Amino acid sequence: MLTVGVRANACVVSAQGMIISGFFYGYSIPQLLGGWCAARYGSRIVFFGMGVATLMNILTPTFASHGVYAALAGRVIFGLAQAPMWPTYMACISRWLLPEERSKLTAWGHSSMSVSYFIGTYTNRTKRSHTGGCHL
Repeated sequence: MLTVGVRANACVVSAQGMIISGFFYGYSIPQLLGGWCAARYGSRIVFFGMGVATLMNILTPTFASHGVYAALAGRVIFGLAQAPMWPTYMACISRWLLPEERSKLTAWGHSSMSVSYFIGTYTNRTKRSHTGGCHL
């Protein structure tokens, strides 16, 4: 539940847009660095990044309760942590899979991620509607 504003559950539309875009500010910048690290050091950075991203996701309501800028900072860190995922995913596929299996398993991986985004969005919206949170 992401609440922004002076009172709990008071949603400010302009603040919502800024907080949501904070993820993309952090996400778009370090992808090249993530690709370089994946090629040089392997896929270990994904495990670290996913741990930080999970922690930031869990702490999002706490950041939001401390104000707009705290929520924005949490979302930027969340984006920074998830940025190396795609380059590392592609590096893992190119190293670990046989050439004849790459296209099939890459398509399966991308499809399963889309399904998980859909399920996650639906369950979060349902959870927020039952807890009185604002809908982003």
